[in-house]
Amino acid sequence: MCDALPPLRASWTRVHTSIPRALSSHSLAIVNDYAYVFGGEQQARRPVDNAMHAYTLPGASELLAATFHADYDHIVPEAGGGGPVPPPRVGHTGAAIGALIYVFGGCDSPAMAPLEERGRLWIFNTANRKWTHLDPVPASPIPSARSYHTSVATNISFTGTSDGLAAAGTVLVHAGRKENVRFNDTWAFDVASRTWKQLPDGPAPPRGGPAVAFAQGKLWRFGGFDGNRELGGQLDFLDMRAPREWSSVPVPDGQGPGPRCVAGMQLMTAAGGREYLVVFGGERAPSAQGHAGAGRFWGDVWAYALGEEAGWRQVETDDTEKMGERGWFASAGGIRGGSAVLLWGGLNAQNRREDDGWLLSLR
Repeated sequence: MCDALPPLRASWTRVHTSIPRALSSHSLAIVNDYAYVFGGEQQARRPVDNAMHAYTLPGASELLAATFHADYDHIVPEAGGGGPVPPPRVGHTGAAIGALIYVFGGCDSPAMAPLEERGRLWIFNTANRKWTHLDPVPASPIPSARSYHTSVATNISFTGTSDGLAAAGTVLVHAGRKENVRFNDTWAFDVASRTWKQLPDGPAPPRGGPAVAFAQGKLWRFGGFDGNRELGGQLDFLDMRAPREWSSVPVPDGQGPGPRCVAGMQLMTAAGGREYLVVFGGERAPSAQGHAGAGRFWGDVWAYALGEEAGWRQVETDDTEKMGERGWFASAGGIRGGSAVLLWGGLNAQNRREDDGWLLSLR
């Protein structure tokens, strides 16, 4: 841990909704002033629906209050120009580029078999609130169907094929599972060319439920579950510049976040512009019932400083309200210039799904 870094504190602000929805294994994306929640489960392994649920984020004045209420909008699935809409799912991902949310993967039944969609990405347009989809071109390789993977999206095209198109960008997908097989692979979908490209595998072991973030031209990864135990001990990153290799930063015992899966990790900016990878919550020990039960969870917050004075520190949070110990939630960043992130839903140690959201703000 680096003691030279300035003090860092954070606070949790609870989001109250007029129509609470208890969920886990769902996706969350932030576009402008809205949080978009899709899919998930209220009973283990049973997808709830395929509607998009939109919540209005607070204004600057409301963020000063201890709590705030979010307006809610239930968006019935409708295809732009006709065609299909995405079926219900759990264990998928959703990530935004501009006004578009890209949904990938997941499973749709208690058997937990992933949806076989041949590399398709579903696209929710927040401008007209309609669905379309992108299938890869016939010559493109495709990733295996999976669930409980992780993904991020960026408006950067790493293949140089954007040609100035407004829809340019890349969706990065990593790890996950298919029945009892876990993956360690990394894939990039170039939106403009509709092409998947396989990137180097992450450091072993293969895993489901890792946390990833994209920062400073790198895909960062922490934790996951290898089928027997939660993983930790190092922070891994894939440098997207040639030759695109993975590297690892060791986490000394007791000087960084403990092993965990289905946690949150988001890029955040503190006062002075310093950037941090912030890790919060997650499962610390699995349930003997597997996905049907609840294990033990974390409720802590850790920050890894990016840059010359890199290092971990545990973040002290205000005692007035805390999000508590939970995992299997969804989170997204980019709020208030990057100084706040949003966590939504999740599962607690009593095997109950949470129906709230929480804003985490750095100070």
